[in-house]
Amino acid sequence: SPGLVWCSISGFGQDGPNRDFPAYDMMIQALSGVMSLTGERGGSPVRAGIPLSDLAAGMFAVIGILAAIEERSSSGQGQQIDISLLDSQISMLSYLGTYHLVSGDVPSRQGRGHESIPTYRSFKGRDGEQLVITANTEAMWRSLCEVLELQELVDDDQFANNELRNLNREPLWAILEQRFKERPAQEWVDDLLAASVPTATIKNLDEALMDPQVVHRNMIVELRSPTGTPLRLLGDPVKLSRTRRSSYKYPPKLGEDTISVLKELLGLSEIQIEDLREAGAITSRPSDGRADPKHSGNGEH
Repeated sequence: SPGLVWCSISGFGQDGPNRDFPAYDMMIQALSGVMSLTGERGGSPVRAGIPLSDLAAGMFAVIGILAAIEERSSSGQGQQIDISLLDSQISMLSYLGTYHLVSGDVPSRQGRGHESIPTYRSFKGRDGEQLVITANTEAMWRSLCEVLELQELVDDDQFANNELRNLNREPLWAILEQRFKERPAQEWVDDLLAASVPTATIKNLDEALMDPQVVHRNMIVELRSPTGTPLRLLGDPVKLSRTRRSSYKYPPKLGEDTISVLKELLGLSEIQIEDLREAGAITSRPSDGRADPKHSGNGEH
């Protein structure tokens, strides 16, 4: 169909020397340079704890599909959206990628800190709990010093501006670390937030999912399967004012909706669908709900 919009997501895209290679998230994190930026300074590269490239590719796919549909409204023509996990992760190198392209320097692991903002870092309170400080403006720097009762740092020539603070980050960190150890982390967070200094304690995953803000925003949803099995899942981060989501559907089994999508949305015939199945291009489930072992997915992109 000339007006068809379709999206392909793969590890390396539809062309190029690596187009046929398999890809998993950690492989892409390694190839993109992301792992080289993650971990303690001087330590080994570390994979990010969530599948960054998988998630990024999905979001870029949605953006591309919406853009193609909008373009079709004026041209009447469809097109393919070609999304690569590697492209997606490269684009998310953000300012660190730009730093290298402009200066030629090669950023490495940043550990608990930031490449260019010394007061964008984690510290440990007296109780051993860690908190993060993201004081990235002069006003926040002055407020940080005031809450810590270190006003003398504001007038210290070593720390007169962010460039100098970054140049002298090691002595600055030593001073801040010593002061943060004098009180529990949450006490510092409460006082710093009151002074408009962005900060937070570092939560474990279970703590994060119980946070009142997370609960209030319906980011944990309770579902029940057709057979009555309960399931708690993460909610939808997209909140729409007029067409707000009022319910969630229990997750489909692998391949459960494949045939209906191909038939009803794409208009494929039974013969075309069977050809796709025999070629291994699709996975579907028999009507009795059991997985089709001949066409089970393996998670590759």
